[in-house]
Amino acid sequence: MILLLLFLFSGVASAYPENIRHGYPSCTGCHVSPVGGGTLTPYGRGSSEAFISTWSVEHEGDFGYGALALPAGLALGGDLRGVAIVTQDNTNHLTSTYIPMQADVEAAVTLLPGLLVDGSAGLYGPERTAEYRRLYLKIDPLPGLSFRAGRFLPAYGINLPDHTTWVRRDLGFGEGRESNNVEAAWIGRRGEALATYRYGDDTTLRARAPGYQVRSQASGPLFRGALYLGSTTQVGASYQRVDHMESYGGFLQTGITTHGYLLTELDRRFDGQILDLALVKAGWEIAQGLMMTFQQEIKPDNLQTSIGLQWWPRPHWELLGEARRSYQDGTGTTTGVLMLHHYL
Repeated sequence: MILLLLFLFSGVASAYPENIRHGYPSCTGCHVSPVGGGTLTPYGRGSSEAFISTWSVEHEGDFGYGALALPAGLALGGDLRGVAIVTQDNTNHLTSTYIPMQADVEAAVTLLPGLLVDGSAGLYGPERTAEYRRLYLKIDPLPGLSFRAGRFLPAYGINLPDHTTWVRRDLGFGEGRESNNVEAAWIGRRGEALATYRYGDDTTLRARAPGYQVRSQASGPLFRGALYLGSTTQVGASYQRVDHMESYGGFLQTGITTHGYLLTELDRRFDGQILDLALVKAGWEIAQGLMMTFQQEIKPDNLQTSIGLQWWPRPHWELLGEARRSYQDGTGTTTGVLMLHHYL
């Protein structure tokens, strides 16, 4: 039943920082956003055919599988994601649940050369809450230099697609934590620097769904900088001060030939008390499109280890199976995760 639900409620494309192993230290080649995720560029769609998916035919990675020719200056996308979770606690009690994570559409429209508007709308979570998670104006006055204003997720650390990871969730970058921001970004041949000012969560940019609650009204500056060491390694640091919370940390993304990658991030958060967070994630491509993964997360009195298989059988499709073992204050929990993601 879980597998059936997973495929019935299959889940715009996520950011995949592990693609640094193919010589892409920045995200701008494949995504409209300077930090990845969201609407894909034509090159990004072509890469899903060239080296991401196991099988493909020409133009299969295009929007709507190439059945619809879009006018110049318009990029469309959409996401359908669902996850089935089975948990066994320390008393061997099993619980299972299915979560429809995301069903949305996104569009990027080039109004003039160097001037673009991007926005998304959809249903999210078990309650299928209607939200507008991204809506921003982006200006590119010079090559490598861009400015954004609107609603999006600020740049900090490694932009992992799994927002339940502690270095994302516990620092304010979990699921649905997009905020209103202004951003200046410079992305060059040898590195990148992004400065963002976050000015809170505005319900006027969300559908007024019953029971919706504002997640955060926090405001403050964020900074992220990185150096490119060749074409397959990025090392950098991040900082944020958002109202009463402050955090800083460093990260490393590196490719191990074209088949493997290593992602690491260390952060310290100050929020009345100190919280240290660490992440190590590694992957190795068994065959084109099929990746074996290992992930270790650490914070005080908490440890979580995950092993998984990630598969992109064809353009537009991603499947993930993962087993996790978590320890909190000496109590262990085992979780199995099955996720299906389909992007238009």
